[in-house]
Amino acid sequence: MERFTAKPTASIPEACDSWSETCAAYRFLGNAEVSWQGILAPH
Repeated sequence: MERFTAKPTASIPEACDSWSETCAAYRFLGNAEVSWQGILAPH
């Protein structure tokens, strides 16, 4: 998530440093258990 906050206007591939990070980000965001409410809840 730090990569996305550092580059808020970047696409996912632009925000990630490698192909494996890009794939991991898409897997994370595509997970049905993940919601924007859950991501923002600790803040």
